[in-house]
Amino acid sequence: MPYLLFVDDDSNVLNINRNYFESRGFSVSVAQTADQALDHVKKYPVDCVVLDLCLLDIMMPGFDGFLLCRRFKTQMTAPVIFLTSLTEKEYLYQGFSLGGDDFLTKPWDLKELEMRIRTRISQCSNRSLKGERLEFPPLTIDAGTRQASIGNVCVPLTAYEFDILLLLARSPGHVFSPDSIYREIWKLPDLDNTQTVKVHVARMRHKMEAACPGHSFIGTVWKQGYRFLPENS
Repeated sequence: MPYLLFVDDDSNVLNINRNYFESRGFSVSVAQTADQALDHVKKYPVDCVVLDLCLLDIMMPGFDGFLLCRRFKTQMTAPVIFLTSLTEKEYLYQGFSLGGDDFLTKPWDLKELEMRIRTRISQCSNRSLKGERLEFPPLTIDAGTRQASIGNVCVPLTAYEFDILLLLARSPGHVFSPDSIYREIWKLPDLDNTQTVKVHVARMRHKMEAACPGHSFIGTVWKQGYRFLPENS
């Protein structure tokens, strides 16, 4: 039985989510404060966290949804799904950069939220553990440990950033459209798929270039998509 943690400062929203998802066979816990949420993540094997980005400082002094997500990701590998009324790109960039896995804007549909939760949990549990290792000196991509390194420097990629890099690196030079990347990695139809992919690719490039100045290993093909470019190409 999947174990969900809903974090929101609105008790009515928490009750609606709890009632629906318990009726759908999930085990559900809720938290209205940062301390409660972090304590759950520390003590219990949470399979997915659903987090309201617009948390009130009154209920969570010193915390907002972004900071709480960052704290979650230092304690667990489970996916985090954002519920938000914030549609500005900058907020989405920040959320994804802190390790967020998906988002829905308010008002959301409970069936769609359930579909996204089930997909994220399945994807997290089924990520490749094979010993595949790709070498593009100075870049090494290890599918077994799910780490990318440039020389002796480990590149701190999020789970989805690593998945995108691995997908592209398996077919050097092949152009993947944002739609095809989204279908392969997220495995969900989504009206915002192009923007989601762009955010993750931009963050991944920034991290790669920081580790290997002047080369991000990911090229853009105008109006088509992205392709992997080995350092010596």
